[in-house]
Amino acid sequence: MAYLAAERKLRVDMSAVIPGMNAWGLTDLATGRSDVVMENLRAVMTNPGGADLARGLRLAENARMTRADTATIAGVRCTNWRWESEGQRGTSCLTDDGVMLRSANERGEGMEATRVTYAAQDASRFRVPAGYQQMDMQQMGRALGAMPPAQRR
Repeated sequence: MAYLAAERKLRVDMSAVIPGMNAWGLTDLATGRSDVVMENLRAVMTNPGGADLARGLRLAENARMTRADTATIAGVRCTNWRWESEGQRGTSCLTDDGVMLRSANERGEGMEATRVTYAAQDASRFRVPAGYQQMDMQQMGRALGAMPPAQRR
């Protein structure tokens, strides 16, 4: 996962989630738009659940936050916050500069950082490459189905 703070864009490389998958997701937290980029197809598909994903990555403005203890995650100190937002409850651990290192809802579903690196981001990594074909979910499924299994990754 990489974050371009200046543009509020989040990139999630799918190979970290699905080994060998040559795809990545791009979410614009300001607009709620989310795309899936398939490198092997030179294609991009708008993620229909993108607005929900973007909303899930931030708490509602009226969220209630309660400071708890501190923790160290991936070698970085953070403060645990219990939150309640739009009927959901959970805990998030945030660094002093606002980086979320761990977050989970009351059912324990969430994420945790395994490595943290502070560095300047290449803004081009947060853009859909020029010339990639826009596809819908059905087109993407047909294109992937037509490829030999070894090339789908």
